[in-house]
This record gives sequence, structure tokens and C-alpha cells, in this order.
Amino acid sequence: MRPFLSKTATAALALATSLTCAATFSFAEPAVVGGSVSSVLPADSLIVLKVSNLKQTSAKLAKFTSQLGINMFVPQLADPLAALKSRLNIKGGINDDGELAFIFRKPAEGVEPDKSVLILVPVSDYAAFIGGLENATTEGAVTSFDGPGGDPSFVANWDGFAAIAPTESVIAAKPVDILKLDGKAAAEMKSADAVFYSNLVDIGTLLEPELAKGKTEGKAKFLQEVKDAPNYKPELDPLLETAFDQGFGAVEAFLRDGKASTISLNFVEQGVKTSLITEFKPGSYLQTAFAGIKNTTAPLTAGLPVANFITYGGAVNTSAATQKIVDDFIDPIIEKVPDNDDYAFVRNAKTLFNDYNAAAKRFAFAMPTPVGQVGTDALIQIVGFVQGEPVALKKATAELTELQGDFQAMMAQESIKYKSVTNPAAKTIAGVEFDEYVMTVEGEENDPFAAQTKQAFQMMYGSDSVKQYTGLSGDKVLTFMGVSDDQAAALVEAAKGESGALSAQAHVKTTASNLPSARFVEYYIALDQIVAAGGNAAGQFGMPIQIPALPGDLEPIGISISADNGTLEVHQFVSTRLLQTLISTGMQVMGQMQGGGGGGPGGL
Repeated sequence: MRPFLSKTATAALALATSLTCAATFSFAEPAVVGGSVSSVLPADSLIVLKVSNLKQTSAKLAKFTSQLGINMFVPQLADPLAALKSRLNIKGGINDDGELAFIFRKPAEGVEPDKSVLILVPVSDYAAFIGGLENATTEGAVTSFDGPGGDPSFVANWDGFAAIAPTESVIAAKPVDILKLDGKAAAEMKSADAVFYSNLVDIGTLLEPELAKGKTEGKAKFLQEVKDAPNYKPELDPLLETAFDQGFGAVEAFLRDGKASTISLNFVEQGVKTSLITEFKPGSYLQTAFAGIKNTTAPLTAGLPVANFITYGGAVNTSAATQKIVDDFIDPIIEKVPDNDDYAFVRNAKTLFNDYNAAAKRFAFAMPTPVGQVGTDALIQIVGFVQGEPVALKKATAELTELQGDFQAMMAQESIKYKSVTNPAAKTIAGVEFDEYVMTVEGEENDPFAAQTKQAFQMMYGSDSVKQYTGLSGDKVLTFMGVSDDQAAALVEAAKGESGALSAQAHVKTTASNLPSARFVEYYIALDQIVAAGGNAAGQFGMPIQIPALPGDLEPIGISISADNGTLEVHQFVSTRLLQTLISTGMQVMGQMQGGGGGGPGGL
């Protein structure tokens, strides 16, 4: 019956998710007492949410939420394991040191999808466990009982685990065929404190009919919306159809080539670590494509200046692997570009990108924290560079920059016009000549859309035009936008000396040390700087809030992307101190808005 999923399973899943978060608080590999749940996972499992050592993870979650003050608002988090027992009407026999799993099995013929769920609860005394269930009646190997709200439920003994489901057939027979885990998925399921596993092979097969239906319906809706747009151009219909097919094809390729995906969580001394790892079938298109991407252990933010940034990062470019993926995606679209002079720049864009990609070896960028006057000073500020073959890079960069105006003009409504101009050697900063690219928005005086567009430009860029500067320094093409000449000079000096001062800061090193050293993308988000910028803007708009002064050394959120023999991995780290500070700040701001004071956890 549907109520089981909405009450029992949903509650268990929510609490299991909480325990999953708690599981990340282990500083060592979790202890398994009473057997691993992996030994009884059915081969037809599509999704598995596994939590290690219930007592350990529950205690750690309770401690952590207490530190953050969260359990003041969610009392169940003071003792998540007790809350789970209460919600599932478990009165005894549970193995508090065992593993718990929530499983979604492939629906059998005639069984609704929401009836194919089960929960594996570790038990130390199965007889005591079923003895505490409401209105329990045992027939053979299966016991029926009243779940939460009186919903009929069923339970069976699976070698130290109570298998609970809304449908008897889901758990009546202990599985003979066990889910075979290998590679990264097996490693994560074994070592991670908590993990969410997806069987992409079977999920892809199951979703194939619905995906085909969604593609047909989605394409029709997309093309109709395009035709209803005020700047509709009929000659672009074949191009847009192909672009939709290519975009949808990326989803199809993921499900076609995917093997397994895991989301794991671990808590280390300084904060929370998460990993999203996707494995692809050996020899498949995506496995082969990602196998060509190479990681590096070199510092990816070297050459950026030290300043307050809301976000910053870097990447290395494995051009051959990147080019293959881009060609396969873009070429069918380019073939549909109308064969006339109006769209020649679109066809040319692909050639320019190819030249740029071949010349670029490393990228680094940063977005300074905007603290000036909104509407006068730019909100969008960028400094950065591309490193590689300098002459080819500068030429391709200049031509691609100019193409931005052509694309803007093609997509703009009739009441809007974008005017672009390039001024060579417009500035010399710290000995480097910079070309200036200016794009200005113009519109009909009484047109509301034109007025809104100009207002947006004024808000984002501090004027009705965008000014971007590019200059050549050694093997780097430097770029800046929306910053002062002093900030641009700092970029020049840092890039010339390959300065590693940014990554050498203690708070950045803390985040970086909790990410894999081998990666091809490294990205940081400074939430404290985003909060500071938001507070500055809010104050200028008259909002009655004042953001308390934040520590200047809060660890940024760190994200890295790596490839390992065709496996794609995304890792993330968030520090506990950052979370504590932001929660405290949020509570103080809420207090101000409500006309009160406002404090936070730990007296912050």
C-alpha cells in the first residue's frame, strides 16, 4: 500500500539520511559488528543507502548538531537512533553496532515501484525484535505487523538483518543472488562511513522507455517555446532541433555508459568531506573519453594574487581528450548552421575554439569580493589568465572575445542592440599592454525590456557597458574586468612570478589538504566573502541588517574534479568552523530583522 512508502519508508529514509550524515563524523574506518549488510544486498538493488555502526554514528550526529545548535530546532537529532526506533516501532532486539540499509529493488512484474522498497535493520535477537512489533503474526519465514499509522508491513530474518517491506514478496525469500560490487563502488561501500549507491546499469535499462517519451515531449515543448519567442528565427529550427538532441543525448550517454555511482560522506578533524564517484562500463564511449584526461599535483591557483575573493580556482587542460568530447557534441550542431554570411561567425567560432583549446594548457581565475557602491562599481569582477602557447592564445582569445558581441546580437530582441569595439593597447599596467574590449547595450528609449536590460548592466557592471582587458605576459594571456588598476597590477605581478601565496595561506591549505592532491580542476568558494558582499549590497538597499564582522581566515569550500582510468570523481570539503560561523551569523541577522539582538551557538 502507498501509505507505507509515505510513512514508514520515508521516515526511515529521512532518519537514515541523518545517520548517514552522522556517519561522516568517524575519524577512522567504521567498525562493523554482526556482519556487513553488503552480504545480503539483492542483486536487483537499484539504489542503496547504507549507514555504518548505528550507535557510533548516532552519537556523533547528536554531538555535531549540538555544536551547531541544530538540535534546538530538530529535537530528534539529540538521539537519532532512538528516534529511528520510535518511528519504526522497534522495541528490542536491534544491534546498535550494526549497519543499516535502505534499498530500492527493481520492481517485479505486477509490483508497483513504491512497493519495491525495503529496510535492512541489524538485529542481535530476531525473536526479541519481532516480539516488540505491533500485532505481529508469523506464518512460515515472514511476520506481518502493523507499521506506523497501522499500515500493514512484513519482516523476515536475513542472516542478522530484519528485512522490512510493505510487500511480502519483496522480503519473503532471502536473496540467493547478491549484488556484485567491484572497483570504486566496492571500495566506497567498504570504507566509507556512509554511502549512497546507484546501480546505473539497471537504472538505465529501467528508465529507457520513460527517457524516450520524455525526449519526444520535451523536444516538442522546447521548439514551441522557441517559436513563441519574440526574436524567433525560423532558419535556426534545424540547428535548435539538433542542439536539443545533442543535449539530451548527453543524458542518454550517461545512462547507457554508466556502471555505478556512489556518494560517500566522511567527517575528518576539520570538517565534512563528500565524494561523488561515477564509474563507466569498460570500453564505453565515456570511459574512453574520460580516460584521456590527465590529473596533476601541481598548484592550480599559482599565479593568482592574494586578495578577498568570493570564488577562485584553476584547471589543467588535456586538449586532445577535451577536443574529442567537444567535437562529438558540437560538430552535428555546426553542420546545421545556415549557410549564409549572417551566421558565418557561428561556424567560425568552432574553429577559433579548436585553436584556443590546442594552445591552452592551464587556466586560473578569481572573482574579487565586490564592496563598492552598487550601480557605480561592478558587482561582477574577474581576474585571471590562460597559460600555454602565447601567440596562438592571444590571437584566439581576442577573436573569441569579439565573437561575444556577435552572439549577443543574434540572440537579442529587436529593441536591443549590442555595440562592441576593440581598442588595442588601451592600457599599460605594470609593464604589460592590455587591449580593451567594450560591449555597450543600446535600446529604444521607451521600450520596457530595453530599459530593464540597461538597468541590469548598470547593476552588474557599474555602467551600461562591459569592459574587458587582455594582455600578454610571458606564456600567459592575462584578463581582468570590473577591477581597479591596482588590482590588475597585483594580477600582473603574481602571474609573472607564478606566485603561490594564495594557496599558501593557512585557511586555504586546510581546505586543499582535505582534497585529493591529484586532480585536473580545483575550485574554491568563500562563503564568508559572499555573505560580506551580500550584506554590503543589502545595506545600500536600506535593509535593516548589519552583518557581524566575520573572521578573515575562514576556510573556503573546496571542490576538486579528477579522473582515474575513465572514472570521474568530484570531491568536496566544508569546514566545521565555517558552518558554525555562518549559522551564528544567520541567527544574529534574523534577530536583527525581528527587532531583537541575536546570538549563536558557542557564544559567537
